[in-house]
Amino acid sequence: MTYSFFIDIDMDSDWGVATGAGVVGGIDSVIERDRRGQPVLRGTVLTGILRENAQVAAIALDEGDPSGPWSSLCARIFGSAEAARLITFTDAVAADPVETSELVSVSIDSQTQTAKDDHLRFFERAGAARLCAQVVCCTLTTGGARVAWTDAQLADVELLLAVACDIVEAVGSDKSVGDGSCRMRLRTAGHPQGWPWNALESASRTPTIPTIHAIPAAKITDSPNIDETGFFTAPLSIDLLSPVISYEAP
Repeated sequence: MTYSFFIDIDMDSDWGVATGAGVVGGIDSVIERDRRGQPVLRGTVLTGILRENAQVAAIALDEGDPSGPWSSLCARIFGSAEAARLITFTDAVAADPVETSELVSVSIDSQTQTAKDDHLRFFERAGAARLCAQVVCCTLTTGGARVAWTDAQLADVELLLAVACDIVEAVGSDKSVGDGSCRMRLRTAGHPQGWPWNALESASRTPTIPTIHAIPAAKITDSPNIDETGFFTAPLSIDLLSPVISYEAP
């Protein structure tokens, strides 16, 4: 059985997550788009935003103790270098078409109050829109071990994510100038109109981490099909469904 929640994001101003690339002879900075060509808030970006805010919420629920049980739960579900995360986020996409525009930016000389030379930039922004993403509580780890969630643990994750969503005020690039202003809310099957804040009154003082069942280690045996080097080869096909930016350092 899959356990999931939804996140509704109302973008109240121009917004956009820049790709770090532009168009030669045109826009200096373009925004991320999905396979339909629509502006998108990638799941990786959403994960980073909510992880940061969930850490703040967890410390508050632990009454200021950064090593409390809520902080431990937060660290485990979002993952670390030692353990893979236990929740995943989809991209946040809009159901309806989103208008985009090209804006102009200049840098003003503080002495002359005129535009500086070579500081004219054109960048892309998306207009106000409602986006929706899904959060899934993993039932299997990346290694194949089964994750056993209890109802109480799912309720704790729901509460932590709900508080984290509510304290997000802006997303995307250029937040310092007012872009990306938003309202973010967690929506569940049991609460389609929004998460009930009175649940905070009965929040657990000792949330726990789900049990992860161990799996037997893989056994490697000799096989006549292995060549002398001991390596296998297999074809890998990749279908690119959206533009990909390739950097020198992955």
